[in-house]
Amino acid sequence: MNHPAPGATLQRSEPSRNLETVETIASDTRKVQGRRERDNIVQELLLTELRICTACGEPIADKYLFDIDGCAWHGSCLRCSVCLTLLERQPSCYFRDRQVYCRTDYVKS
Repeated sequence: MNHPAPGATLQRSEPSRNLETVETIASDTRKVQGRRERDNIVQELLLTELRICTACGEPIADKYLFDIDGCAWHGSCLRCSVCLTLLERQPSCYFRDRQVYCRTDYVKS
């Protein structure tokens, strides 16, 4: 009977089957770790990047948001507080006391 060299371990295995199993486990582990890393990064971005719309209170995940004096709006929520005109495509809007106005209503108030 052959004895292993000092520090060596005895293992019984089928080399080709064992290698396939180890490669599969390693691959699956990398996939899971990759998914976890990706999920952690996405979660971190969501926590740090999403702002809450001042008008509707929902998170803003749109490509663009409107930031006026530290308050954020969805484009579809940015309306004059008096006449309710959609201000998303207007060249300017006015802000006073956390209220948004079109030019006409700002001048009137």
